[in-house]
Parts: sequence; C-alpha cells; structure tokens
Amino acid sequence: MQPKKTTVQDTRLAIDIVNAGDSLTLAVTDKAAGRRWGPAPLLELDVYDKMQKRLDVLTRFSVDRLERVERGVHVTVRDAFRGVRAGLWVRV
Repeated sequence: MQPKKTTVQDTRLAIDIVNAGDSLTLAVTDKAAGRRWGPAPLLELDVYDKMQKRLDVLTRFSVDRLERVERGVHVTVRDAFRGVRAGLWVRV
C-alpha cells in the first residue's frame, strides 16, 4: 500500500499524518517560526496479557479508519489477534 498523507492546519500550525497501512506517523509544523517536528509514531498501544503476565507494545496495527473531522482527524485502529481496538482524535 502506498502511504497516504492527511494534512490539517489552522493559521499557526499544520499537522501531517501519514497512514502507511500498518502504522501512523505525525509531523507538526509551526508556521510562524518555520519549525517542523517529526515524523514520529502517532500511536503505540501497550497491551497487558493477563494470562502470560507480560506487556506487549504494539507499533503495527490495522488502520480501520482515518477520517477528517472539524479541525482535525479521527483515527480507529485494531489488532485482531489480541482483540484490541482504539480510537483517537487529533485536533489543531
């Protein structure tokens, strides 16, 4: 899958979210100062497995939805193997 970039901005900030299919990255640009931070992972999931008494850190997952909302985006991700689903709103 070709990475897809979504940009949300206002007069001061611009946020770029790149969907690579199994991961999401975020970069923030301060328009006034001309500075850019990132890209960095948008989301990591810490999943505690009670049966095995261990913590798994998920950096790869299925991106179910990445949709634009007013002044931001709504992201829904899942890991079907572990039965985990999470949603996140990013707003400028």
